Amino acid sequence: MSDGFYLDNDVVLKTCSYGAGAELVELSTTGNLAPAILALARFTLRSRVERSRVLVDAQNASAQLDAILAQLRFLEPTPEEVEIAADFEAAATKANLSFDAGESQLVAMLMARGGVALVSGDKRAAKAMSVVVPELERRLVCLEQVLHSIIARFGLEPLRSSVCREKSSDRAVTNCFQCSSQQVEAPSVLQALESYLRSLRSETGRLLVKSAGMSSAEVA
Repeated sequence: MSDGFYLDNDVVLKTCSYGAGAELVELSTTGNLAPAILALARFTLRSRVERSRVLVDAQNASAQLDAILAQLRFLEPTPEEVEIAADFEAAATKANLSFDAGESQLVAMLMARGGVALVSGDKRAAKAMSVVVPELERRLVCLEQVLHSIIARFGLEPLRSSVCREKSSDRAVTNCFQCSSQQVEAPSVLQALESYLRSLRSETGRLLVKSAGMSSAEVA
């Protein structure tokens, strides 16, 4: 049995800032198994929203966050998983890469517990994982793949309006959604996301799941 999807803090924060928290949860729920985050993230995420200097509508992000936290599972790493995560971090530091404790612990748990995939909004961590944990093949979903799936299933609006309101949340996403243009069709945004994904794949090898969206993450 699979332990479902694991979500990092960045992807939760960014989808909530885009008003798409519910869509993230729906896409990353497998059967009746909700996605999971680190237990500590309940507190760090709220703190990040409260302290943010880039959110235009922090009240909306906070409400989104409260709504999805009520639906998620919370994970505590075992001492062995903490030790494995520390080894990942040390290897990343040696390679001059960024891999923080939250991401590394999620990866350690994902591998030990049979999770489907890690859904991450941290591009620096993705590059570190491809070097430090190459065996994590096809088990990472990035933010752009989440957004691609949201558009494909739910449509471009109101997501694009929210992304363009929160331009400073993620510059790559803002560029893909072409916020400098007044009117943009969904195929154009999907193509831009796919172009970004090709670039990220060139830097991370076989780390990302195969499709442009989340659909190719395999549930055991």
